[in-house]
Amino acid sequence: MSIRRVVVCVALLSAIGPWADPLLAQDLAARAAEAPSTIRTASDEPLPNEAATPTPGPKLDINIEAVAGAAVAPAMPVRHSRALWSLYAATVVTQALDVHSTRNVLNSGGREANPALRGIAGNTPAFIAMKAAVASGTILATRQIARTHKTAAILALVGINSGYAILLAHNYAAMRRVQ
Repeated sequence: MSIRRVVVCVALLSAIGPWADPLLAQDLAARAAEAPSTIRTASDEPLPNEAATPTPGPKLDINIEAVAGAAVAPAMPVRHSRALWSLYAATVVTQALDVHSTRNVLNSGGREANPALRGIAGNTPAFIAMKAAVASGTILATRQIARTHKTAAILALVGINSGYAILLAHNYAAMRRVQ
């Protein structure tokens, strides 16, 4: 398999993988169904399971538990969906391919374009350790985000992995030009 195909597969996995996950769709639908109506006026139509008893005047029916729960929402345990796991794997793969492509460019006589990484890119063990730390940090940060905002975590990983896929395409093109 060519490097270009690998980069395209990683980009597609990052972009399409989360939306093909039925568990994510079920989770979002369940959360939407569980959301209570927090504020209703007496003139609002009754819900299907409520008795149709009209209440006189503009009395407000406020669900205090829902309002208080919205203000101090405890972190829910994360059910790691296949979308998140596939994006975590794509993060590790993109970081590993970045190490591979950068090392090949440097070994072929090229140079690191990022001035902040020029010093560390020449030291293979340090560069691998730094990329492992970047992958770990990205995964841990998005796991924390996923506790309260799973969709935001998925979108963040899609963006990060897509950015690295573009970087990988550039690195492998540079490697072909140097050779």
